[in-house]
Amino acid sequence: RVRHVADYFRQKFAQVTNPAIDPLRESIVMSLETCIGAERNVFEETPEHANRIILTTPVLSPAKYLKIANNDRPGFEVARINMSYSPEMGLEQAVRNVCD
Repeated sequence: RVRHVADYFRQKFAQVTNPAIDPLRESIVMSLETCIGAERNVFEETPEHANRIILTTPVLSPAKYLKIANNDRPGFEVARINMSYSPEMGLEQAVRNVCD
């Protein structure tokens, strides 16, 4: 059976646009690692550059949340924002109150 010429191009196009991603490159590109703390000048190298918290995922476990919320390290001060509101107030006014 002779294949149509379009079948050949469709197969080659799929091979070019969908390359396999090796695990090493994928882990670097698809990382969810998140840093908390001040970003310093990249052209200088000081001990303060290491004063950051590195999280492997942006989703915190209760233990990690409490550890971050109750820390005493300078530069990592915590502000708690009350997000609860009464339904009578309305969502728009509640959002305005949070912003103020």
